[in-house]
Amino acid sequence: MIMVKKPVSVILQMFFVVIPILNLYASYKIQKLRLWFLIFGVGGVIFELVQTRFFFGEEHYVLFGSFEGRLPESVILSTIVFVIIQVFVMWTWSKKWNESITDESIISQ
Repeated sequence: MIMVKKPVSVILQMFFVVIPILNLYASYKIQKLRLWFLIFGVGGVIFELVQTRFFFGEEHYVLFGSFEGRLPESVILSTIVFVIIQVFVMWTWSKKWNESITDESIISQ
């Protein structure tokens, strides 16, 4: 299904990023769903595996990031950093999307 290209609300897009299912919808609206999965799906799993192994050693290493043996501060900190990165990326992509829509409408006139 091809979506009609229309401007998106940047503030609403950034709000959607914080809600787990709506972040997929927000990236779909600006036609970046595959890239979103690549960066934050695969990248998130890799980050989780590396963080668990390097920060907490082999004895606490559990595949795909169980929170066993982890300090709550590190979990909270990594979640905050991850969400901030997601908000920044969505903000950048949404602004570029809106600029491309504006540029296309100017060219077509």
